[in-house]
Amino acid sequence: MDAERWFYPDTSYIYGGFKKDALDFKLKRKPRKKFKGKIKDHAQEFMEKGIRFVVSELTEYEIKHSLMVEEGLTFFQANKIFQDRMSRIHIYTKIRGFKEIKISNDVLNWALEHKLELLDAFHILIATKLSLFIITKESGNRFERWSKAYDSVLSTRQFQEFISELT
Repeated sequence: MDAERWFYPDTSYIYGGFKKDALDFKLKRKPRKKFKGKIKDHAQEFMEKGIRFVVSELTEYEIKHSLMVEEGLTFFQANKIFQDRMSRIHIYTKIRGFKEIKISNDVLNWALEHKLELLDAFHILIATKLSLFIITKESGNRFERWSKAYDSVLSTRQFQEFISELT
């Protein structure tokens, strides 16, 4: 296997796998490794190619919040699904980098200057602090704003092209 390659995924990029697990949970099924349907789960492919994802506390919050709001889960159910997937799918490593991002006038002005939503700005700052590429499903103007704020932003398409070049 190749050396491990670390990336910081935007919440929207990895949410599908957690949503799949939530659907399995709601239908009282054992989590599946393979999934047929609209939600694609590339975890096995990523593992085989040495791809690893750093997940921040902010990402954890956004995933749990989305599971609660979109899937109607309780906090405890969303937390269980998150923790189960993190321990079962070995491409994720949780970091505690959010504490080092301080809300200040400089940070707020930087986010405003780049027309970023505050949570997006925090994700970019975390990826910057870790010197990692950030992968996002964002497109159009929003992707352009992300790219201007941080030069190591990959779209889903760019990331898939990178992966396809790996042996």
